[in-house]
Amino acid sequence: MLAQIGEYRPDLVVKDVHHEPLLRRMLLHPLDWQLLRECPSPLLLVGSLKRAVPTRVIAAIDVSGGGLVPSHLNRKIMSQALTLAQDCNAELHIAYVFTLPVNVPGDFAGTIYSGIMQADRRAFDGLADEYRIPRQRAHLCVGAPASELLDLASRKSADVIVIGASHHQWIARMVMGTTAEAVLERAPCDVLAIKPDQRSMGRGPAKPHKLQGRQRYPLFIWNDGDGGAQQ
Repeated sequence: MLAQIGEYRPDLVVKDVHHEPLLRRMLLHPLDWQLLRECPSPLLLVGSLKRAVPTRVIAAIDVSGGGLVPSHLNRKIMSQALTLAQDCNAELHIAYVFTLPVNVPGDFAGTIYSGIMQADRRAFDGLADEYRIPRQRAHLCVGAPASELLDLASRKSADVIVIGASHHQWIARMVMGTTAEAVLERAPCDVLAIKPDQRSMGRGPAKPHKLQGRQRYPLFIWNDGDGGAQQ
């Protein structure tokens, strides 16, 4: 499957997963984790079956450091989330979780973390304004990233969480970021995992295919029940 994805360079890969309603979590198989680690295209894991068409999408971004270093992954996440929301006429929310060290009290006013959070807030608000996200749909939370994102998704009855999925190449067995892993394992809805821009790794954009004189970009759908891929 990865060989086919590498050949056609699809804009989106859709993979079905089993969602256990009693546990309120996705049950991921080894193939799912392999795709999450190695698939270069955006990967949509579909399993909640809440609605055929999403009505509420949450884009999880990271503006830590006050956005001093532009995040190409943030923009890629926002681009994918905005396209999905527009195509489905869905409500788009954005979320960022400000993380405190465990030994810092909840009331951290006057500490260095207060200034850091203010800088992150400015970067977050700036990104929300850039993409014209209303304030009531821009959520800056404080706490553990995965728990806060999952709680927000449940409270807002989200249909899709769009999240960045990077891996650590210096570890022999490539793993995803801990926040993305926790969200994927416990997500109450579908998850769209976005990798960092491949062009920054020396790879060009996907090559369009010709169909009846028009350009199209391939889409791959993998269904475990059918045991194969559809293009």
